[in-house]
Amino acid sequence: MHELSIALEIARIADESAVRAGAARVVRVQVSVGELSGVDPDALAFAWEAARAGWSRCQNARLELCWIELRVFCPQCGVETDPRPHSVACGRCGSLRTRVVAGKELDVVSLEVERDDAADGAGAQPGTVAQRRTGGRPAE
Repeated sequence: MHELSIALEIARIADESAVRAGAARVVRVQVSVGELSGVDPDALAFAWEAARAGWSRCQNARLELCWIELRVFCPQCGVETDPRPHSVACGRCGSLRTRVVAGKELDVVSLEVERDDAADGAGAQPGTVAQRRTGGRPAE
């Protein structure tokens, strides 16, 4: 179950990004997961529950996963298509000389954070932190 190590990396990225943004808490972490990323979304969601506990700013953070379907570009047809089932073959002509254009993603897309502006923690302000890549298979 490599999803635990991925969840720990997501929590580390979220926590470090919150520190850099001056945030007290991470409320929500949005992650895109591609069909070819090799990640099981259910296992990642399960692992997140354990991983977030080790990072004080993420302890109550919600994980939102965005599933990215596989898409390929076929130079023979000159079009981007959904591939044939269980392959990367062009959905139009069946050519295997395709290039994957979507579906390998494994990215932290955004974070929703809260900042404590008052010393007593009152007056929490919401905010968003920009995208970070967690790893996964490199894009071609």
